[in-house]
Amino acid sequence: MSRFVFALSTVLVFIVPNASAQMLEDVLYLQDGSVIRGTLIEQIPNKSIKIKTRDGSIFSYAMEQVIKITKEPVVSMPTIKVKEKSPAVACVLSLLVVGTGQAYNEDYGKAAIHWFIALCSITMIVIGIEDNYEGWYGQIDPDGDDDTAVVGYVFGVSNLLLSVIEAPYGAKRYNERLSEHNQLSIAPIKRDDGLGAKFAFRF
Repeated sequence: MSRFVFALSTVLVFIVPNASAQMLEDVLYLQDGSVIRGTLIEQIPNKSIKIKTRDGSIFSYAMEQVIKITKEPVVSMPTIKVKEKSPAVACVLSLLVVGTGQAYNEDYGKAAIHWFIALCSITMIVIGIEDNYEGWYGQIDPDGDDDTAVVGYVFGVSNLLLSVIEAPYGAKRYNERLSEHNQLSIAPIKRDDGLGAKFAFRF
């Protein structure tokens, strides 16, 4: 039993200090009461200092602005995840109503184009078939504009297919941009009037 306790104590002696060291971060206390946490990336004695925060921002301060520099335990930050778009939902929406999948992906420019083409297609179809009721009296396409309706059908179906095919890819591109650029970070700061927080949103 004593050998086990000795071995466990030896392991803890080496592991605990290393784990603690990994959980420390650089902290700057500034003259204006702000507290900046991150990693020091440059320090020019008696001149300036640069620190990189967890959201990737880099701040530079003159040494006259800094009260003290310390290493403190890392403060855990809440994770805020912006909801991603579902490719399946985008596809189904476009299948139900052309262009709505693009609107769901917040690609309003493409959605407007699809809606405009759909409106033109419907107009062409209506113009082409509006007089075909006269066919009941033996006259088929009396003004010879059924070709306009056919073109409208072709444009309408093609527009729908393009919208349905493109919508899932649009959702995937939206999610990629979201993961690459959209970052919301919250950094605690200590001011003269108490504690506060610094919010940063990158997009």
